[in-house]
Amino acid sequence: MASRAEKIDRFPNKIIINISEIQNLKSPKAEPLTIFLRFEYNDGQFSESGKFDITDGSPRQVDHNAVLGVNASDPVQIDDLGQKPVLITLFEAQPKDKKQKEDKSTPIGQATLDLWPLLKNETQIPVTIPVYAIPGSYLETQGEQNQPSLKVNVSIDQPLVPVRDQSNTNAAYITLEGLYSSPEAWLAGGTTFVYTATLPIPINDDKEVTVVFTNGTLRAATDVTNKQKRWPDARGILTVNGTYILGQNINEESIDDEQGELRSKDDKEFRTNSEKTKPQIVWNIERRCFLLPYGSQSLQHQITRVPYLPVEIVRTATPTVPKGKKDEDTGISYHGVAYIETAPLLYPGATRLRGAYKIVPYNEVEYKSKTKRSGNIIDEAMRIANQLFDRSSFNTSKKDTKLTVDKQAAAGAATSMAKKDHLICNVMLSSFATATSSSSSSSAYETSPAWWKFNFTTTSCATLAAAFFPSSAPLSSSSSSTSSDVVENRTTNIDRHYQSLPNGFTHDNDDSLRILLFAESFPSFTSGITRRFKEIIRRLAKRKHYIHVITGCKNASLWLEGNDYLQEYVTFSILPSTDFTNKIDCACPFLFPNTAIYFSIRRFSPDVIHIVEQTPAAMLCGAFAKSLNIPIVWSSHTNIDFYLSTYIRSYAVKMTRCIYQYIRLKHLIYSSINLTVSQDFADYMEHTGIPRPVLVWKTGVDSELFHPRRRSSSMRYRMFGTLNNFTYEQMDSITLFLCVGRISPEKNFEFLSLLLERIPSETFLCIIGDGPYRHILEPLFPIDRVYFFGYLGGEELASAYASADYFIYASVSETFGQVYLEAMASGTPVIAAEGGQLKEFFINSEHGYLWEPDNIESAEQAIYLAMKNRDYLSIKARQQALKHSWDSAADQLNNVYYNAIKKTTQHKETNIIIILFRLFYYGFHWLICMLLALFLMAPFVKVSSPKSTMTQNNNFCRKKQQMYMTAKKCFSSR
Repeated sequence: MASRAEKIDRFPNKIIINISEIQNLKSPKAEPLTIFLRFEYNDGQFSESGKFDITDGSPRQVDHNAVLGVNASDPVQIDDLGQKPVLITLFEAQPKDKKQKEDKSTPIGQATLDLWPLLKNETQIPVTIPVYAIPGSYLETQGEQNQPSLKVNVSIDQPLVPVRDQSNTNAAYITLEGLYSSPEAWLAGGTTFVYTATLPIPINDDKEVTVVFTNGTLRAATDVTNKQKRWPDARGILTVNGTYILGQNINEESIDDEQGELRSKDDKEFRTNSEKTKPQIVWNIERRCFLLPYGSQSLQHQITRVPYLPVEIVRTATPTVPKGKKDEDTGISYHGVAYIETAPLLYPGATRLRGAYKIVPYNEVEYKSKTKRSGNIIDEAMRIANQLFDRSSFNTSKKDTKLTVDKQAAAGAATSMAKKDHLICNVMLSSFATATSSSSSSSAYETSPAWWKFNFTTTSCATLAAAFFPSSAPLSSSSSSTSSDVVENRTTNIDRHYQSLPNGFTHDNDDSLRILLFAESFPSFTSGITRRFKEIIRRLAKRKHYIHVITGCKNASLWLEGNDYLQEYVTFSILPSTDFTNKIDCACPFLFPNTAIYFSIRRFSPDVIHIVEQTPAAMLCGAFAKSLNIPIVWSSHTNIDFYLSTYIRSYAVKMTRCIYQYIRLKHLIYSSINLTVSQDFADYMEHTGIPRPVLVWKTGVDSELFHPRRRSSSMRYRMFGTLNNFTYEQMDSITLFLCVGRISPEKNFEFLSLLLERIPSETFLCIIGDGPYRHILEPLFPIDRVYFFGYLGGEELASAYASADYFIYASVSETFGQVYLEAMASGTPVIAAEGGQLKEFFINSEHGYLWEPDNIESAEQAIYLAMKNRDYLSIKARQQALKHSWDSAADQLNNVYYNAIKKTTQHKETNIIIILFRLFYYGFHWLICMLLALFLMAPFVKVSSPKSTMTQNNNFCRKKQQMYMTAKKCFSSR
């Protein structure tokens, strides 16, 4: 088992908590009191001090350092710092009796330490925190005047948030006070109930935090006197005062300062009377959510797409069994929701939103319509609430108001709320951007705080008063350009470019579509394109779109097995195909142009046709779709122009490229919308005449599958192969490089064989993938430093990514390169040849290092630089990968389909005469293009394996390298 020090060393950030002295702690007896301190965080102990004696209450030097390890790149761990305190418990150590095997200790007091200031870029926190008496201990007799305290200094070597990111961070403060003027049906005596509120806050493109406020209890208005804010997660806190956040109070504000609906004279009287005289449900909980740069951007994006933030409130019977076990008595007797419009937070200078909102009974149709969510978050919220539930707050105190529920009362709750009483819940949501100290006055974060109020009110039922307090930096503000802004701006340009179409991301049509996908190599061929469409189709099927795929993969239907959604919504037409595996290293299925494509289209009757790539059969599909006047979305994923230089004889490359560009243009003009996967390739396509705009289709990565936690010693050892007799110690110490991809000439593997000879011998390369070119490539590599693993997929591939030290890739033919993002999501830094495909998401020296293509000295330098700074690169790479989600890519494509349909003004053609005429017209165009390809391109294709050419290139490179090494030796001898 790993020691505590070893566990701490696994975390890149270490928080040192120094207890210098304890003050005002007296021994209740004449003899000294022996005590020690125990440190706990997030339900786990991480340190314990030595024992020391206390006598008369004078300051006692302790000087104990407790080290807490955290990973600042993990948004979940960062979020925990805002809602969970460090617990420091004082124990009295009592001498053991002869019969006792261990020393006996009794907790006497506890202090809570707030680490939130560390997220405001503090590196030192000197603070004195009170020690609260644990009920039943002798400290209760000391009184508040003689309350003990701890003198603490919290320190960290460097800010948890890097300086370059500090200006883009945000935080949301959500304070839930209470719920007033509850329905009369809730006041009946009997069963005790608990009240829970919840709302979602995004932390990146594909993840969100479910914010939960639990332990809400019904109390008389006269019993609510303490307005201190409480911790949302009070597990492990042994004292009542410890549940309060030190120095944080809820301030009363005038109703006149609101812009909500309940601001009239009658409203004021009603609200004042409700708060002062009627029973109320009390929380007084503050939930703080820290948003790293990508979290802040995700919040902006969500507000842009869906302006309504749902705040759900439920009433359930008090759990009576231990957490984690099923409780049959905790059914929901009321479920309401408030829809808070957050769009004003994006207005220039807007930093505050406050007003009164009505709660309506939950209605699934209304909820989905307003929030664009597939369902509510109550199930997840109740799971969290059961973990956070504090049974001690539900004792049989006289101050607690007992409630009961039966079918009539539950049914009457909504009725009484709609007819008479109002439910007022004060919520505060605050967001800030951290300012950085700078002498420049141009920073957007140096402006003074701008406050304005807002209210959104629905009809009927109860009212939720909510206040949003963003800080001095509004969500809409922008900072000065930095190197990292280049990547962000490209992503922003994608959105803006897309929004230039009608309706953009604001399309409200959620009707089911019939989508025909023409993809010859889907789903069996292993490639980034196939992985993309697998992820997208899963998500489109969950939207209940019917998808029919025309493919050449003979075993395509096997992909549907075991998935009910896919089997219901996805079908295949498998047409005759061939491949050129042993000829030009094109292992994917290649469909023959076939009239069966036309009949597949007619039988399925799609609303839109999505065509992948520009093969002869794909272009014929486009001609058929145009003849039937069906909207076409055409996506280009492969840079065929580049591949022509590999598979066409050198003297004919220029001519064949011009012919191919003409053929491509003649067919892509048929499409309603053209897509590609990188801005670089989109610019190139527009430059060659493709109608503007060519939209950039976002990509994604499964950040749960590809995750650093999948790092495995057993997988790492497998990646060294069985022919190399390395010991475990050697395999742990050797730097392991990983390359993943189809083994084909355009991937430039032979460059890696030369590069291996230039870097230290304590390195090893594992190549995962397969292809017909493998038997030619293997002899080029030294067997003791390279292992060809073969094909891997799923969790094994994810484990391989995480178990490697670096991901290395020499190809410059990619239009995007899914493997880069998969490596980055796994926390594996990337070392690669520079290319346009990386501009979308990669920053040199932040996520890895790039080399100039075909420059071996540049590649050697990139490797040495990366090996000096792996930990930093790993953290930043993972952070960047988290910004790319398949959900976002599916959302974009979903809206592309709707917009393609809207751009096609005419309906699908049904007149047989017109269809025949169009078939002849577009078919003739297709035939002319295919004849051009047949007579002016096909004769120049390299029909044999390019072994001799590659061997010649390799020999030339080796001779060039030998000349370089000889010159270097001569120079060094001088």
